[in-house]
Amino acid sequence: MIWFATVRQFDFQLFQQINGWAGRWAWLDAAGIFAAVYVIWLIGLIALVPFVRRAKARESAGEAFPPARRSWFFPSGMPALAPAVLQPDIGHARWTDFLVVVAAPVVAFCARLGVGEWIGRLRPYEHDGVARLLVANLAESSFPSSHAAVSFALAGAVYAVSPLRGALLTVAALVVAWGRVFVGVHYPSDVIGGALLGLISAFVARMFIRFLQVAHQQKSQFQNPNVK
Repeated sequence: MIWFATVRQFDFQLFQQINGWAGRWAWLDAAGIFAAVYVIWLIGLIALVPFVRRAKARESAGEAFPPARRSWFFPSGMPALAPAVLQPDIGHARWTDFLVVVAAPVVAFCARLGVGEWIGRLRPYEHDGVARLLVANLAESSFPSSHAAVSFALAGAVYAVSPLRGALLTVAALVVAWGRVFVGVHYPSDVIGGALLGLISAFVARMFIRFLQVAHQQKSQFQNPNVK
């Protein structure tokens, strides 16, 4: 198809323009490597900070954590692991948000594995002379980008909770996407596909968590019709 060939050619040319800056200045290479490899971890930390911060604030104020609560997700009570994160009395809605933020990148990564196995696209550096590679080569399919998928999944999950913080994480996710192209491990279409997959995964994760909540509530009402 002519349109497909045109899009593919544009994708290749855009990759060359971005990756072509690699190797010119040490500071730019360092920034690109940091964006491609490490910013995703900062996104994850920033996404989870509010939940930990609220728990720490309660602890410093001398409030005792409540005993392990029963919930739709832990019928027998929450485990004693990481009480600062799992057992703060942050309310039902906040606990749901926490689960979505954790589930969204997992869904994105698993979906990426399936799509990547199906597409099987070669990485730019697997074509002779195409890429200036700044990081270790990878054996996985180039499309879609797992880093972009996970980053945008986190940004999308957080945006539903806090639009401002979600917007900031979206900017950070764009930085990750740029870095993956800059260091030579992805084409622009790879990170665009990963971004779309991540946003869809965030939506799917939220809908799935809500489905489990509704199912649990209906089950509880059926077993205890007098309890509202």
